[in-house]
Amino acid sequence: MYADRSDYTLDAFKLMKMHCLHYMVFHSALTTNGQYDGDIFEIYQGIGDMLKKGYLTGVISSTNKEADHAANLFDTDHSYAIPVTFVKKDITPVAFASRKTYSLIAVSRLDAMKRLDHVIRAAAKLHEKYPELSLTFYGYGDAETEPKLKDLVKKLQAENYILFGGFKQDLTDAYNNAWLEVLRSQYEGICHGFA
Repeated sequence: MYADRSDYTLDAFKLMKMHCLHYMVFHSALTTNGQYDGDIFEIYQGIGDMLKKGYLTGVISSTNKEADHAANLFDTDHSYAIPVTFVKKDITPVAFASRKTYSLIAVSRLDAMKRLDHVIRAAAKLHEKYPELSLTFYGYGDAETEPKLKDLVKKLQAENYILFGGFKQDLTDAYNNAWLEVLRSQYEGICHGFA
């Protein structure tokens, strides 16, 4: 079994009676500042103890450097790297000239740490100079953040060019047509110096 939401699953792993392999998967930074010298996020602080007591078999990270960092943080020999990206060998590149001009996308869950409000404000400012600019968010939202983002779009009178596309299983067309993908997260596990 593996889990990527330690706040929901670590306690459940402790209660399991049947023996099976249990792994915690990290897909964001392990520390509050996203660096080696940072404080471990509170939701991850019990992992070292769980590894020692056998409630967890190991931990999985996105990069080799992050797996090494997790091994040191949690004092374990069972820290592994499994890359999170997959690229088909037969993908045909899409020429930039054939993409929709000034079409921006943001692909992430709608969560406060993703700082999507910054993206919305920037798009609204850019739209003043480039009226053909559009921004579409792809991803699911939580009950608190998503309504706030939609309210901000409404407040900026940007509903006709800042859109919410929801969660999509296949974003091939979105990626192939976009001019630019925007990432404004406070931290990300795959781009904070561990890559």
